[in-house]
Amino acid sequence: DLRFKENIPRMLYICKISPEVSKKYSRVMHSHENLIEIVLIYSGSSTYMIDGKMIDVKKGDLLIYNQGIVHDEMVFPKDQIGFFCIGIENLLLPGRGKNELTTKKLGYRFETGEEFDDLYSLYEMIYQNLAKEKTNAENFCNDLAMALLEKAITVVGSGNNGKTDAEDLVDNAELLSRKVKEYIDEHYKEPVTVNDIGKALYLSPYYVAHIFKENSGYSPIQYLIRRRIGEAQTLLITTDMPIAQIALEVGFDNQSYFSIQFTKNVGMPPMKFRKNYVIP
Repeated sequence: DLRFKENIPRMLYICKISPEVSKKYSRVMHSHENLIEIVLIYSGSSTYMIDGKMIDVKKGDLLIYNQGIVHDEMVFPKDQIGFFCIGIENLLLPGRGKNELTTKKLGYRFETGEEFDDLYSLYEMIYQNLAKEKTNAENFCNDLAMALLEKAITVVGSGNNGKTDAEDLVDNAELLSRKVKEYIDEHYKEPVTVNDIGKALYLSPYYVAHIFKENSGYSPIQYLIRRRIGEAQTLLITTDMPIAQIALEVGFDNQSYFSIQFTKNVGMPPMKFRKNYVIP
């Protein structure tokens, strides 16, 4: 049984992205402050960035985004991917932090194996009941979400993350890359430069840029911009804050430049994104 004491987990939202829609869907670098997100890949494959590492994902994978874990769900032109995503708050498991289901050592991608069919059915039932706005659907779907959470805990507990022992070894370059990522995550709202990062880590800017690009696939400035854009997406979805204010909030001092970068990274301007993704 899940025993949460006074903390009662609650489902906040669910979404379903079809392979066809995934071509237009670009949820850029972001994290969640007060919830855990559990994603089931039900079709196709792609490459996501999760906690600073590029990870290949495919049908049957369960992705766990603990509270505060930065992730980038960019679908490359050659890829199509279908997935469900559910957000849950107030999760507190024994030996884990708040809204934490996995650990850095276990990783964030797990193969569902024989649990896939049950997980898919639970996601689909929750999604369809809420989409059809059935009577008492919210309570019913929250119960289903708790059953889904039980399944996710089983999958994570099995430890089937597809990693080899060699992949668990962390070299100095990867540790340095993680420090660069952590610095940007902490300071992304500020006017950060590669020189600033180099000074903070007592390294040459060239070396910082080279190591980070080699390990993450992005230059430090590309990561910084995507981090800002991802947080802007969250504000566009969850608030009615004016776009000019959002631009300032995430670190852009020029709204025009913000709009250009947003469109470049997301595929549509901020206002269109808000209209497409906010439920009236």
